[in-house]
Amino acid sequence: MLGHIRYNKGENALKEGQTMRTLLVLGVIIAFLTAIFTAGYEDKPGVK
Repeated sequence: MLGHIRYNKGENALKEGQTMRTLLVLGVIIAFLTAIFTAGYEDKPGVK
């Protein structure tokens, strides 16, 4: 019944761009958090 209603190309491209941007932001956040939490573990314990 509603099979003729479809998203136009602009809306589809917008969703793809938004998804890509979200994945990029999440990747950057994960990279920064990993760098922050692993920065303190580079030296061996007890070595000055």
